[in-house]
Amino acid sequence: MRSPSLLPLLPLVACFIAPALALGCGKKAEPEKGAASEKAEKAEKGDKKKDDESDDKAGKKKKKPKGDDDKGDDKGDDKPKAAAGSGCKAPDTELKGDFTITKGCTLKLESYIAINDGAVLTIEPGATIQFGPDSYIEVVYGRLVAKGTDVEPIVFTSSNKDPAAGDWPGLFIADKAMSGNVLDKVVIEYAGRDAHGSHGALTLEGAVRGGRVSVTNSKFKDVKTTGVWGDHDDAAFARFEGNTFVKMGDSAIEVPSMVLGSVGKNDWGGHVIRSGGDVTASIAWPKVDVPIVINRAIGVRGVKDAAILTLADKSVLKFGPEAYIEVGLENGSGLVAKGCTFTSANATAAAGDWPGLFFGEKTTGTTLDGGSVEYAGRDAHGAHAAMTYESPAKKVANAKVTGVTFKKNLNSAFFSDDADCGPNVEKASGNTADGPLCNKKE
Repeated sequence: MRSPSLLPLLPLVACFIAPALALGCGKKAEPEKGAASEKAEKAEKGDKKKDDESDDKAGKKKKKPKGDDDKGDDKGDDKPKAAAGSGCKAPDTELKGDFTITKGCTLKLESYIAINDGAVLTIEPGATIQFGPDSYIEVVYGRLVAKGTDVEPIVFTSSNKDPAAGDWPGLFIADKAMSGNVLDKVVIEYAGRDAHGSHGALTLEGAVRGGRVSVTNSKFKDVKTTGVWGDHDDAAFARFEGNTFVKMGDSAIEVPSMVLGSVGKNDWGGHVIRSGGDVTASIAWPKVDVPIVINRAIGVRGVKDAAILTLADKSVLKFGPEAYIEVGLENGSGLVAKGCTFTSANATAAAGDWPGLFFGEKTTGTTLDGGSVEYAGRDAHGAHAAMTYESPAKKVANAKVTGVTFKKNLNSAFFSDDADCGPNVEKASGNTADGPLCNKKE
């Protein structure tokens, strides 16, 4: 009888004798990493990064929402949201399912609530949420709906027995917030603590897509810093009107130029508005009864079509040392102002505090009628006078300035390289100055 062959068993024996070889033992060899796979790995890691300020919140990172940043739709992940809930209790710190804080509830919050995964946090009328020093609500990728009534407003307040401005950070709406965030007939008080990236009672973080936030008929009071703060041009409000500001530590709101164009009528309580930054489409700023402090340069530039910045009649604009308005950029742009005051933001103003106004060759639709320009002419950013032509005045034909009073400026009212300031310095213009109207030819 012949002995059976041992050849078929050799691979199995090899697996036991030399496991390091892993030859034919069912394990797939891993491909060697090349430059492409390393880039993909880095890209994947990069996608998981969060802004440093957001990472610092409560000492833990929040998961970034999935989806296409550029599409801006409200579609969530393919996976279903967590089950909905309700009650007079704090929802999960990382809220991933719809939750309702019920009517009349008083809730003390010692941690944060991050609304994520397309979840909706609804707060019913009469609810009061008390916040500790490191607690806040942030809309990461979802929606906050807080609709109070005249009789039963929703109150966001401090948990301290003796509350004071700056007790807690405030509310946050991040750049991936879904549409439909509503604060209506709410009170936000004692907020503005300098922690977790807060800049005010309500902080708009990054490029919150326009029209996704509505703040109406609400009261901001006893805030250490500003009432509402945002820093991205695209974060225009769906609605911002009927609000009241009481005892702000600084401004009522601080938002970019384009966002200010989406602001309606409010009771500013004597607190200034801060704004600045480029105007890339035609907008009209609201009529307000307080000064608008310009804290950074405004370049009015027609990115697609000519852009016109229209100021409400008799507006008062106060400029910081590096702030100015420049028109006539890119595809054309202009400025419309009637009876407006352009002046210094310094408490003790002096000639040359700020650069002034600039008119480029592509200036169009520009009319300044009445009002005054004061304390301008600072030697910075190419300024030579209160109003500087960046091309010879005869090439800047669409800048009509009439009946404006120039006073306490450094150098002349107008400047042109060829010392020919055009019709704006003729007697018929009605412009007056306590110094020369046009620079002298050198």
